Amino acid sequence: MSLRRLIRITLCVSLIVLSLAFAFSLYNTIRRFGVAAEEAMEATGMLVLSNSEALLSRVEGIVSFLNEDEELPSHMLPEVRLLLSTNGRLIDRVYRGYLPAVLHLPQSLFADEWQATDLVSFDGRVLLVRSLQTPLDEFIVGVDPAELLGDLQRFDLPFRFHLAVVDQRGRVLWVHRAKATEALALRGAVPVGILEGGSWRQFRPAGGEGLLLKAKTVGNGLVLISVVPFSGLFVWLARLAFPFVIAASGLALLLFFLGRFLRRSLFFPLFEVAALAKAFGQALRNSDPLDIAGKTEELSVRISERHSGAVVEELQNFIEGLAEALEVMTAQQEELAAYSEEVKAVNASLTEANELLRRREEAWRRALEATHLATGGVDIKENLRSIAGVVRSACDAFGVIISRVEGEEVRVFTWSGFGADGLTIDKIPAKESSVAQALEEARPIWIEDAAAAGRYTSAHPAVRSELNLPLMHGGKGVGGLTVCFEECRTADSELVEMISPIALAVSGLLASFEAQEELRESYYYTASRLQVATAYYHDETAEHLERMGAYSSLLARALGRSSEEVETIGHFSKLHDIGKIKIPLDILSKPGPLSDDEFEIIKLHTIWGAEIIGPSDWLAVARKICLYHHERYDGSGYPYGLLGEDIPWEAQVVAIADVYDALRSKRAYKPPFDHERACRIILDGDERLRSGAFGPKMLDIFRALHKEMAEIYDLHAEDDAL
Repeated sequence: MSLRRLIRITLCVSLIVLSLAFAFSLYNTIRRFGVAAEEAMEATGMLVLSNSEALLSRVEGIVSFLNEDEELPSHMLPEVRLLLSTNGRLIDRVYRGYLPAVLHLPQSLFADEWQATDLVSFDGRVLLVRSLQTPLDEFIVGVDPAELLGDLQRFDLPFRFHLAVVDQRGRVLWVHRAKATEALALRGAVPVGILEGGSWRQFRPAGGEGLLLKAKTVGNGLVLISVVPFSGLFVWLARLAFPFVIAASGLALLLFFLGRFLRRSLFFPLFEVAALAKAFGQALRNSDPLDIAGKTEELSVRISERHSGAVVEELQNFIEGLAEALEVMTAQQEELAAYSEEVKAVNASLTEANELLRRREEAWRRALEATHLATGGVDIKENLRSIAGVVRSACDAFGVIISRVEGEEVRVFTWSGFGADGLTIDKIPAKESSVAQALEEARPIWIEDAAAAGRYTSAHPAVRSELNLPLMHGGKGVGGLTVCFEECRTADSELVEMISPIALAVSGLLASFEAQEELRESYYYTASRLQVATAYYHDETAEHLERMGAYSSLLARALGRSSEEVETIGHFSKLHDIGKIKIPLDILSKPGPLSDDEFEIIKLHTIWGAEIIGPSDWLAVARKICLYHHERYDGSGYPYGLLGEDIPWEAQVVAIADVYDALRSKRAYKPPFDHERACRIILDGDERLRSGAFGPKMLDIFRALHKEMAEIYDLHAEDDAL
């Protein structure tokens, strides 16, 4: 622990002790004040009660000797302003005062406690009035409050403690001679709420300072109010705290000067050495190896300068030894610094090589992931676009193009980059293409200056340099990988080496894409042949099949499906009834209603169609269409009664297209319907087609596109169509 912290802790502890002592003293003083106040209020209350009882006793003793027609002499009971006898609530005889004998007195005057009122005062002054019952008669006695309570002025009160006397309604009857109680007298009353309970309450008279009030009932209808002004309370607290503040300030100054003396005379050199050592540590962390030797030497010199300032022998020895140790470190550091430049150069070379390897590894890893996704059935074109982005990032290029050779042209297959405008060119003649040249020569071609190149066509105006890698697969050129730069770059063999494995993967993916396209065309051809077979068997016309393909493509496009999905459903929707070739012709062409058994056989055409299509992944869409195109959204369809979105979207599309075309076409069991009736049946239902047969989304699309479907029907209409 440092000396500075020790002094601060000592100062804080001392101040805490003084604060506790002050708090304890304040508590005891307040407690004593409270006891003194209670005692003063008790004594004052007893005096008030004694004065009132003594007055009543004297009045009772005098009125017993008065005759009915005799007035009270003026020298007797001078403090009594009113004395009269009563007969019921009427005045019987007035001994002192000026009230008419016929006056009818209010019932409130006939109380056994003093009360303040001006009802029975001829001059409007407030009197203390109460009823006095004697053996001979009942009297009403009224006195001036100041005369009854006047001798309270001589009462010795503690501190700045003042008194006031009020009645049960809070009307001020008497106040102590003080500014605080004069404010109550001017107000004339205190709030009745202060009279409730015996705790101190805060009160501020109009135009006066804040007061603390405490009420005590003394009897005879009188309430004693203790009054303490806030200003006096604050002055008292300040006087009480003054000695403690002086003591705390003196202690703080003593400790401050003591610490200052010790720091300067004994520990100042040690503090400076510690600060220099800390600064040296910071310098070592933030400095180059070449600077460390100089900083160590500088620290050794500065510490040696502190040797003469130390007055303690042990401290002098410590500083001297530390300076010698730093001199040794300086010599060693100078030797180490000789190797720092060489190490720095080696590190920079290793860092550059490591960064190149890291970029190469990252590019290969991402290209390999894209290749694996492609082999797993994901869209090959999207994966090639992703690989183009990988190459652009790894080469820090402006843009990357993957192109295919198609006859005498080089066509852009996919690309990445080329700024906000993107790539606008889509094909280049082979004789003007560097990609075609790279394929012919079977080697990469680096164009350092595009403006001076011969066999070259710019893919973007901003391109200044370009690398073209031939894409070969099975000894055959399938395309090219072009890396474009906005600045002129010289040939970089390491960059070519880095992306060559990626180019090999791109070659395989391009070849796979071509094979995939050929396979897809083969399946489409097979599907078209199957359509011919089912048309021959159950008299489906070529127009009907064309309409089904057009309907399905229109609805799928409105659903937001991809162009490939739209093309696929356009082909395979024509196979929706291929399973009917297994249904006997006498049932299939029956002109009248079908029996239940015959209809059960008809339902099987969905399952038979899926069996005919087979398990090939390429025909998965056709299989779904065959199997589920008679399922209904409300679960009323067949063969499995699927509900809602459990029905594949392809089957939902073909279902509504098939129903619309069936309603518009002539069948053995019905004539052709016009477009309006067909729309009404699909949207609202009828006795054969329930209103919940199709999903809300498909119905919304049908509402939006029903005119286009009518145009498709009219375009491929048959001779007997409406």
